Amino acid sequence: MPLVTRLVRRLFSQLAGLSWQSVLVALAGYILISFLGLYWAQEPVAHSSPVLFWYFLIVTSSTVGYGDYSATTAAGMWVISCWVIPFGLMIWGMVVGRTAAAIIQYFQRSLKGMSQLHHSDHTLVIGYNGPRTLQLLRLLLREAGSPEKANIVLCAHVDKLDSNPLPEQIGFVRVSSFNNDAEMIRANVGEAATILIDTPLDDTTLTTAMFCYQQNSGARILAYFNDDAIGRLLKGHCPSVECVPSVSVEMLAKAAADPGSSALHHELLSVDKGMTQYSVEVPLGVGTVYVSDLFLLFKERYHATVIALQADGPESLLINPAMELVINSGDRIHYIADERIDHFDWSTC
Repeated sequence: MPLVTRLVRRLFSQLAGLSWQSVLVALAGYILISFLGLYWAQEPVAHSSPVLFWYFLIVTSSTVGYGDYSATTAAGMWVISCWVIPFGLMIWGMVVGRTAAAIIQYFQRSLKGMSQLHHSDHTLVIGYNGPRTLQLLRLLLREAGSPEKANIVLCAHVDKLDSNPLPEQIGFVRVSSFNNDAEMIRANVGEAATILIDTPLDDTTLTTAMFCYQQNSGARILAYFNDDAIGRLLKGHCPSVECVPSVSVEMLAKAAADPGSSALHHELLSVDKGMTQYSVEVPLGVGTVYVSDLFLLFKERYHATVIALQADGPESLLINPAMELVINSGDRIHYIADERIDHFDWSTC
């Protein structure tokens, strides 16, 4: 008995080590030998249609045995009992087991951030800083309204995160370096519409921003820096990259001089509470519009307040613009409102 046990264990260990190609060859050989054996035994199922033979083979080899078709000759009984059933259980067990393992491995690789993603026109968030990054992701999802509209991919370093923190809502990629072409291609950097870079180190953020600019200069790239000097250095090499500075010290000083400033700024940035700052681009075809006209229209119709005008990129931001200024197509209007104004009627301007 121990000898038989050892032989069975060795057989299964050899079968477990077979490649997919070997398993498929074994499956094809099993089907062919089963057909030839049943054909030789003069079984009707082997002399009728291929569909009937396939149905009989599956039902018999899996030991389901519906009873509608069974062996009718003595030779057929020997073929089924000595070959079709015992080897069928082995072959189908391998095929089903391998298929289930492949499916599980695929989802595990996806959850672990090791799979190739197929996102396009997506928002790529590079870097993971614990709760701060999670809050950023939740705010982006809240702004978009749904995971499908948000179309977010998180790219984290292998040392920072083991698995997707929001598996049902965002895509996820783990890399050993944010400058590695072979790894970053899994996040589809070249097809991203917006790239947000927030790594723990400013030096890493700098090199990552330059890499992303080289791979996709047409994307809107935003990089967060604790040191404004490094942000200015990046602007010198990549003018279109928008550098977001840390304002923690400035906020502290402002709150000390003007009590309540920190709460005010926090509410303007939060999409979950109170009034929030939004922006909208003036579409093509809009005629001559003055700030005064738009200011009154926003206030009366949408209970919103125009606070800034941006005519040519983030560096041209004009806060509290003069009422007599002209607004042109392509300008961006920044305003404060309870909710984003999704359907603004520009024909009334």
